[in-house]
Amino acid sequence: MRCKSNIFSLGTRLCAIFLASSVLSGWAFTQAVTLAPKVGPPTAHISVGGSGFPANSAVDVYFDLTDLALVATDSTGSFSKLSIQAPKSALPGTHWVTAIARSNQAAAQTAFKVRTDWSQFGFTPGNTRQNPYENVLDVNSVTGLDLSWSYFNDYFPILSTPAVSGGTLYFGSYDSNLYALNATTGKKLWSSATGSLVTSSPAVSQGNVYFGSYDGNVYALNAKTGAFVWAYATGAVVETSPTVSNGTVYIVTSDSTLTALNAATGALLWSYFVDGITLAPPSVANGAVYVVGLEGTYSINATTGTLNWFVNTLEMQGGTAVAQGVLYVAMGNVTTLGLSTVTGNARDIGNFGSNSFALGGSALYVGTSTGVYATNPSGDFSTLWNFADYQQPVVAAPAVANGVVYANDYAGIVHAIHASYGYELWSFQTGNLISTSPVVANGMLYVASRDGNLYAFGLPSGPAKIQRPDPGALVPDMSLQTSK
Repeated sequence: MRCKSNIFSLGTRLCAIFLASSVLSGWAFTQAVTLAPKVGPPTAHISVGGSGFPANSAVDVYFDLTDLALVATDSTGSFSKLSIQAPKSALPGTHWVTAIARSNQAAAQTAFKVRTDWSQFGFTPGNTRQNPYENVLDVNSVTGLDLSWSYFNDYFPILSTPAVSGGTLYFGSYDSNLYALNATTGKKLWSSATGSLVTSSPAVSQGNVYFGSYDGNVYALNAKTGAFVWAYATGAVVETSPTVSNGTVYIVTSDSTLTALNAATGALLWSYFVDGITLAPPSVANGAVYVVGLEGTYSINATTGTLNWFVNTLEMQGGTAVAQGVLYVAMGNVTTLGLSTVTGNARDIGNFGSNSFALGGSALYVGTSTGVYATNPSGDFSTLWNFADYQQPVVAAPAVANGVVYANDYAGIVHAIHASYGYELWSFQTGNLISTSPVVANGMLYVASRDGNLYAFGLPSGPAKIQRPDPGALVPDMSLQTSK
């Protein structure tokens, strides 16, 4: 506030009194609180700093209404590197971190955005296809899913599994474009044309969106604007999805080559030829890239592109997934194997073939020629359940989130299945077959169909509305000990 008159009138005296009382009460707006990062999922660790508080005093730090930590300021009234954790229950949306001095109630407040984004095909570089942060849709609420919006792409089939990041949904189309839509409303934000079909599922990382095209290029675009960043000419069709990990883009091309590119510049780091390589996103974990080909399974050093090990597992097909030191691959239509990521030693997981995997908790969920199969891969390999009500192939990888398995079948039906018991909780019929995978992010389910539509499903209540707390109404936890 500023006193505008030079005449010491009654109004000016009142203004001066207000300013003085503001300073004394700690509301002179000189305090500040900083966060790193400012965006993250539930359970994210947040580094908090503050300044402008009373020197050598105790400051409570709240996440929304909950007092999470008590920190001591230094002689300048500042503190830094206080670590708090976003609650697991924090719903997607804007939340507030508030710091309040106990001595005089001086306060500062800043926003933290909770997001449960699905930024690349496999969710993780290991292609686990589980969103562990989803806390809106569960076995109870998923039954209330409704169509929130659909984006019609003028009858062009969509064979690109979408990615969701930063409030934007990205997908490629048969019309040779990559599209960016508002993930909440479906409004088109921008599109970018390539020289041919885009079936590659995009991956979003460090402000860029990466994808391939049938024109033989791998592209990087600015994720906000769609502006061109770089393109790498592979010399072959690029129909598969990139996997992005540690600043590197890994992608498979139709000439049986695994290529590693610098994510910032597009420069070639290395390439590796695998005869008959499976056209699926490579799995990256434990410093290695895992792919399968006609001769067997390969572990390749993610940094140097040199071979770690090779195992002769014939008739391989479909994608791979890595979790807890095990690489999952399918051998023809007969057997699914679990290989040690260190040695390549293989063991049978079950007598079923699959094109796709999703890993949730202690279960392995696979798409099969007749539906979805669930097994325990770590113990006796027992069958948990087999969802085959419609006897339709599930050719794309399922998704797992918060106790629900989502699967798209070749009849064009989207299924939500109880992850523990295998019965259907909800379904939706689209206008054509579906050969893409579902994506679950921020309380929404996204599905692309060959009918030319991108479907978005949500709860009728819509996104949660989170109120900004009044610092004066927050109650300190007097049992907290001062953080060092």
